[in-house]
Amino acid sequence: MEEKTATSEKSEVRALTGGLFGVSSAVAIFTGALLLFLVQPIMSKMILPWFGGAPNVWTTCMLFFQTVLVLGYLYAHILATRLSPKSQFGLHCLLLFVSVLSLPILVNESWKPEGGEDPVLQILMLLSATVGLPYFLLSSTGPLVQSWFAARLPGQSPYRLYALSNVGSMLALISFPFLVEVLLDSNGQSWMWTLIYVFYSAVILFVGWQYKNVNGTTLSDHKAESEGQLISRMHVTGWFLFPAMASVMFLAITNYLCQDVAVIPFLWISPLAIYLLSFILCFDHPRWYNRRFFASLSVLGITYISLLYYRDIADIFLFNPIGLENLLTDLYDNMLLRFIVALGVLFSICMMCHGELTRCKPEAGRLTQFYLSISVGGALGGLFVSVVCPLVFTGYVEYHLGLVAAFLIAAVILIREVIGKGSLKQACITLLVGLAAGLNVGAQWDILQVDHIAASRNFYGTLRVVQKDELGVMPAQRRLVHGRIIHGVQLADTGQHGTPTSYYNAESGVATTLKLMHEREAIHVGVVGLGVGTLATYGREDDQYTFFEINPAVVDYANEHFTFLSKTKAQVNTIVADGRLGLESLDEEVLDLLVIDAFSSDSIPAHLLTVEAMEIYQRVVKDDGLIALHLSNNHLNLLPVVVNAADHLRLAVRAFKTPGNPEVAADNALWVIVGEDQNVMQQLRTMGGGGYTPSVQDAKHVPLWTDKYSSLWHVLGE
Repeated sequence: MEEKTATSEKSEVRALTGGLFGVSSAVAIFTGALLLFLVQPIMSKMILPWFGGAPNVWTTCMLFFQTVLVLGYLYAHILATRLSPKSQFGLHCLLLFVSVLSLPILVNESWKPEGGEDPVLQILMLLSATVGLPYFLLSSTGPLVQSWFAARLPGQSPYRLYALSNVGSMLALISFPFLVEVLLDSNGQSWMWTLIYVFYSAVILFVGWQYKNVNGTTLSDHKAESEGQLISRMHVTGWFLFPAMASVMFLAITNYLCQDVAVIPFLWISPLAIYLLSFILCFDHPRWYNRRFFASLSVLGITYISLLYYRDIADIFLFNPIGLENLLTDLYDNMLLRFIVALGVLFSICMMCHGELTRCKPEAGRLTQFYLSISVGGALGGLFVSVVCPLVFTGYVEYHLGLVAAFLIAAVILIREVIGKGSLKQACITLLVGLAAGLNVGAQWDILQVDHIAASRNFYGTLRVVQKDELGVMPAQRRLVHGRIIHGVQLADTGQHGTPTSYYNAESGVATTLKLMHEREAIHVGVVGLGVGTLATYGREDDQYTFFEINPAVVDYANEHFTFLSKTKAQVNTIVADGRLGLESLDEEVLDLLVIDAFSSDSIPAHLLTVEAMEIYQRVVKDDGLIALHLSNNHLNLLPVVVNAADHLRLAVRAFKTPGNPEVAADNALWVIVGEDQNVMQQLRTMGGGGYTPSVQDAKHVPLWTDKYSSLWHVLGE
């Protein structure tokens, strides 16, 4: 009787400690994933203004995070398969202690670029020094704790813990733009993250303490048991291929969204959240992944995107005759719909890739090897998009290549699904998929076939110089194109080379402002964003124009393929630097006019419209000087943002909205002029030119933008 009682008590203790171990393992994995994905937008947004707000800031950060994730998974694999439980605990405990000493995660000002540095290398070094060790240990949490779980509780599957880690990741991504970013500034975010990391470290130590005395099966034992279980080469290839494919599409679609709208955390986080959601669903339970459904959805989504390229032809021959006038053109012009479709296609592709990945997952003995392979595949995808493509290609080729590759994977799955299902069904599916393949490959190829005089791609984006012949009333012209956005135009007729064009034409708001400035004997004009140097054509003999341009390729193209800079009468100085960083190097009150015209594709970078940015502008402009901001945008109404910032700093505002004129290559333009001197602003009001004073009250629905907070929700599609 006493022997039975003792045995019963031991069983209860094992059950209790096993329960505590399971719960603490879940808490450790959840908290680690939360921290892992909170630090990504926190760090990326901290350094974004230093590197010009370029989309590649995010993709380079993701390259760092994916690479360190590989190292963390490799570390977990080595610990789980080479060291004893006590040695694993001792080493991990030591590294956790050192990582806590490296906190908090605040970016040192010494890392701020001075110009001329390789931004990719600079970002990688900065992140390594600031968050490298904590992120490395967080990266190891999932596979390491799951291996401990498999050894400590051999009768339970560790794979659902992977789904739990992705839930933590998702919570981090959702909470950042809607909660963390709104309630806390950068310092607050850093200290919040630090406190959670200390809690996480304590939980990990508890889990490790429970594991180090394990008497059950170790992961090495599991591996020995599974030695006889052969894994096919195709399965192992899938461990790398499918994560790489999903990673490429995630980063490519992120770039696509950022170059069309703005470089802000929400547009980073939305694709990443979709990417993680597919992981959560696929690793939670097989019921979430239906091969035929998601392969079909991928085929349809990619085909729709390709069909939009032929929208003019499709509208004329397919939709206009049945009364659906310009259907595809209208769908293409709807930015919100394009955003939803892009995320929908990303979701279907990621579900397909990660669903196929779970179909070839191994037994517990190869658990850390499996996760290591996944991380390597994801990192290879990130390396391809962030490093290889900018070096090899002159355009955003990865987006189009990714769509074709994903389509081919989906097509193979669909065809394999119908093999043996009846000759008629098999023939119909194969025929339809074949026709769609032809459309997709043709469309994506045609999109990339653009005639150009010169083309290049670097960290800051893609550039092309193109020649356009005379068409109707539009004169022949040469253009500088960034992505899909025209950044400068010069008329081809040599007699009209000095004619101001595009958003800077003689009727524009900036031209009206310069007319007022020309009443002064000589002026010093600062311009953030060079373009092709069109504004220099307004320069007089004693004037001085200082251009700040972050992209050295833009400076080269403006000098080599356009003549605005070489033909101006003014003295021109071009500084290769981010606008804000360049302006910070100027003395106080040196500019008569400051022009902010630094586009990040179809949007001014958000960090150039914040209150802190406006304070920098105010510092370098004379008391009777003016600030001109170019706010023309296809998707966003940024006027309230500037009005609020100006009102906050007690500055007056005047807006100029002028129509385009294709006969002189003039575009519709919205310029907003801000000034402190009321007499100068009154003079500007008397000059006409289509000017008006925007209402401060009408702008109050938009929150004040700062370096720590900016939101597109209130300015989208107005």
